[in-house]
Amino acid sequence: MELYRQRASYLVQNHNTSTPLFLFMSLQTVHSPYGAPKQFFGENCSNPDAQKCVMQAMINAAEYVMNSTIHEFKNAGIWDNTIMIVMSDNGAPESTYTSNWPLKGSKGFLWEGGVRTPAYIYAERRELLARRGRTSCYLHVSDWFATLVALSGEAWESATGISRPTRLDGIDQSQYLFTGDGEDEECPRREIMIHIDPVMGVAAYIEDDWKVLFGPEVEMKCQTTQFYELNISSVNWEISYLYNITADPLETDDLHFLYPDLLLEFKEKIAKYIREQTPMQCQLATLDWSYPNNDVPFFLPFDFENGTTPDGYSELKGRP
Repeated sequence: MELYRQRASYLVQNHNTSTPLFLFMSLQTVHSPYGAPKQFFGENCSNPDAQKCVMQAMINAAEYVMNSTIHEFKNAGIWDNTIMIVMSDNGAPESTYTSNWPLKGSKGFLWEGGVRTPAYIYAERRELLARRGRTSCYLHVSDWFATLVALSGEAWESATGISRPTRLDGIDQSQYLFTGDGEDEECPRREIMIHIDPVMGVAAYIEDDWKVLFGPEVEMKCQTTQFYELNISSVNWEISYLYNITADPLETDDLHFLYPDLLLEFKEKIAKYIREQTPMQCQLATLDWSYPNNDVPFFLPFDFENGTTPDGYSELKGRP
């Protein structure tokens, strides 16, 4: 946690404010293993080992890092010209520490509790963020890259020295999110191909109000470095669920028996995605020097100058 905070402070303090800044922080603070420094436990937690107290302390620690970083932006005089995006990668795991209530499911599952996550965008000035309030439109994680590339404008090419990419999997939602403010605007994204897991034989797909799931109700276990050819038999089509997640976001009313034609239509759309895919590798092979081991029992960032970590940690001898 403190390494992230210090690094972010260093980058902002040493940034040339006449040029744009993109700062990405992937905090591990609210994640297993569960624990936090003592100063983040509230006075109302009589038992520091109680799971809910631990999780609240972890959230407090994350907010401390965020507040510290915002403070650095303000000191640098660039906060009024900054857009902040806060998001999560997946739902919380099934644990006594966490909860996705009232949504069904958890991390590793294709139910809404596993794939629907909170997110928000903040900017001080309306000129930077015209849309305010909530939206019911879909935004897939792949859309963020396309959206941020569009927002970067000419700064992308001046900072990277390469042309802005144009053939991207994600949808550019910059117009909708940052300049649009009409309630009747059409959503940029109408569908999400959530996942296809050839190991467990499951798939999930969303289009408009509808969400379909094929295969058994199991946790995703595609965690090998093996390649899998995707084909029509990659999914167990015999087991199916269909929900109107606009009217039923808790996924309590399975409607697949009532709408067989819609079920078949979604099956054909998933099959089309399968035919267009290259062989899928469940998990990328990990570089030996970046993975926790007996010498370095934690993940190390790749960009510390001169191949070293901050003071107090071992050198990355022989590593890039």
